[in-house]
Amino acid sequence: MAVLLPNGKQYYTTNGGLPLVGGKLYTYEAGTLIPKLTYSDAAATVPNPNPVFLDSRGEAIIFWSGTYKVELRDSVDNVIWTIDNIVSSNETTTALIQEFRDQLADTANSEFGAGMVGFNPQLNYVANTVGWGLKLDAINVKWFGAIGDNVADDSVALSALVTFVNAIPLSPKPVPVYLPPGIYKYSSLLTFARPVYLFGEGGATLNYTGSAAALKLGPDGITSFDVFTQGEYTVDGIRFIGGATAVHGIYVNEYIIEPRLRNLTFEDFGNSACYDIYTQFENWDVIIENCRKLTFSGATAVGNFIAITGRKRDLSAYDGGNSRVTIRDCWMTSYSGQTLGYFAYVNAVKCRIIGGGFQHSAGGIVLGGLASAVLIDGVYAEISTAANPFYVQVTSIPAGGGNFHYPQQVVICNGYINMHQEVIGATGRVIHAADANVKIAGWTLENMSISNFANGQRLVDQNDVTGQTFNVWRNVRYIFIPASSDNTWRFVLRDAYVNAEEWYREDDDEGASLGTPSRLDTNGTRARLALLGDGIANNSVLSIQGIGDGLPVGIRSRLRGDAAANAGWHWQIFNASGAQVGGVYSNGATTGFVTSSDYRLKKDVVPMMGALDLARALRPVEFTWIEDGKPGRGFIAHEVQAIAPFAVIGEKDAVDDLGRMQPQVVAEASLVPLLFAALKELDDQVQALIATTPSAP
Repeated sequence: MAVLLPNGKQYYTTNGGLPLVGGKLYTYEAGTLIPKLTYSDAAATVPNPNPVFLDSRGEAIIFWSGTYKVELRDSVDNVIWTIDNIVSSNETTTALIQEFRDQLADTANSEFGAGMVGFNPQLNYVANTVGWGLKLDAINVKWFGAIGDNVADDSVALSALVTFVNAIPLSPKPVPVYLPPGIYKYSSLLTFARPVYLFGEGGATLNYTGSAAALKLGPDGITSFDVFTQGEYTVDGIRFIGGATAVHGIYVNEYIIEPRLRNLTFEDFGNSACYDIYTQFENWDVIIENCRKLTFSGATAVGNFIAITGRKRDLSAYDGGNSRVTIRDCWMTSYSGQTLGYFAYVNAVKCRIIGGGFQHSAGGIVLGGLASAVLIDGVYAEISTAANPFYVQVTSIPAGGGNFHYPQQVVICNGYINMHQEVIGATGRVIHAADANVKIAGWTLENMSISNFANGQRLVDQNDVTGQTFNVWRNVRYIFIPASSDNTWRFVLRDAYVNAEEWYREDDDEGASLGTPSRLDTNGTRARLALLGDGIANNSVLSIQGIGDGLPVGIRSRLRGDAAANAGWHWQIFNASGAQVGGVYSNGATTGFVTSSDYRLKKDVVPMMGALDLARALRPVEFTWIEDGKPGRGFIAHEVQAIAPFAVIGEKDAVDDLGRMQPQVVAEASLVPLLFAALKELDDQVQALIATTPSAP
């Protein structure tokens, strides 16, 4: 296309229209009398004089830059005209370009924006064309005809969007898909078969009315990991409603790794059988954060929130592959008081549930058999449902050969639990073994606050079997406690079991008697360790204390029974068969170390013979103790060992591997029967002498 060539010079005339020969052109900053340069070249490197002098044709070469005030005079300085705010063509072009850019970016007027470049979002553009590139830069669901008014059926538009996205070749980069503000009603199954970044704003909502999953991430048929092309599916900032007949909300398919689910709200969504978020098998490094399940009035929206199942879709196998799952700052509640399902079912190794919490949940957090090394940190809970009133439930999975997997090395910490004893009595639990095959081993319960519990309520339910070792609890405290008749408040960690091993308590302060959690003794010294009963009559207390005011305080033991009958065992010793063979017994006034002497524990009973000779051989001595220089009375152990070996423990001159002395000890109480037998023999001899001695006349 040909165009006219602009004049090479600018031409000026007199008022009569004749060439202004010798005329003068004065140039100033707009609105002022401050001189402003013009130029004789387009690069603005050679300035003109000011004024510019016109030639014999009334012409001059003038290049302008910016806005001017211009005054034209004749050769003798008579003013012909003055014009202010003259804009150079370059500035005009710049302004027009900016206006064009603004129109191209316009999203409100259909005449502008993509329409200015002939872009039609309904067309399938060939890869690497301009239209293809425009679609890839945050694909907008409305390009495909979605209305988003919660009246029109957007199923066709959403399906067209998914079809277009799935046709984009796989790459490590997720395809961005934008959901503008609106409520998009649909019933079709939306399955993204390649990674996407699906994000909404302004309350963008998906109203699902179908009977499958509201959103499915990942295609069927994947049998192994494809880290670079099937990872990092992300859904962010979207609200889900509906789902009355849905199987699930968001469904993450097998072998989809590193899915990211953020800032999602499930409002009156789902039904009693579905999960709002459901991951399948070999879904590594899942992140679910700041998501909420809120039930306001939905009669059917009473299902479960999050599931990390770790099981194949055909139910043929479990795995430990769903490891390193993070559930952070997620929340579930019913504002209408309806009972909801599980907050989270986790069947994955090395997972974290951090912050957030749940109310009105029947079941709380459920740990599957593969959920070992799980951290539950800072989770708030209100336990108020009659069914499954538990903070954490523990389940098992068959492992073959009659064996079972069950969660081990679980840490529960920094949480707050309201037990709502005014609603459900003493049925609430922090930990509950949900089936007979569960063993709780290697667990830690620490830094927990328990409120509103029934007096004497237990926190942990276990199966009464062995193999439940290395469980620890510490710093479990009360808040908002009920009163009891003796003005103390107590929970019990668990009931007494015959076979299940005890939990270790690692507090500096006293234990389960919560009325005095940090009692000081009479010398003002805090007890370093205290093992207490649950405050019920006849349960005992043992304190191992430090030293106060220079007075040694060793192991203190007292009974908490009726003061009028404060008698019983302070320390009992049992043999391998479970029979008591000794202990420390007090009648409330005196104390003695006793050993069992029941005839049912003995056989081959015969009188002791030769005791007097043995007693004569014993050498009682007086001595001075090397340790403190104090005098003592007793025996030399190795001398006693040669005469009565049953009364001595250890060997003469024994040392350990480091050469340290291993002293012999004498069980002096074991010598008492010998002394009684010797005394009896001596009495027999005395009686014999008396019998053969004539009476005095």
